[in-house]
Amino acid sequence: MNNVHDMGGQHGFFGPVEHAVDGRDRVFVADWEMRVRAWAMVLVFLQRRFSVESFRSTIESEPPLDYLRRSYWDRWLWALEQRVVSEGLVTADELAVGKSASTRSPGPAAAIGRWSPR
Repeated sequence: MNNVHDMGGQHGFFGPVEHAVDGRDRVFVADWEMRVRAWAMVLVFLQRRFSVESFRSTIESEPPLDYLRRSYWDRWLWALEQRVVSEGLVTADELAVGKSASTRSPGPAAAIGRWSPR
């Protein structure tokens, strides 16, 4: 199957892989990227809210033009947003506003505050 996310096997279409100017291969360029990965680890492995497979499937379901426009970690963020809404952990409105609409327990937010992704 050759979808937009299968870029690795499409030689010559997307150019060389960009590397950091200083020659270091960094996993995270910005702090928010580290937090996105931490959220994914908490929700998938610690709380088992959804599977790695469903998370990957969500990333791969993004419309092709949106997929190509986003960075790697931005794709993860988009997929996390989709999964937490589909699993009922937050509503789309809560996600848009960035605040819970209820007084329920803090859930995964409390765990992420105490857990260091390093």
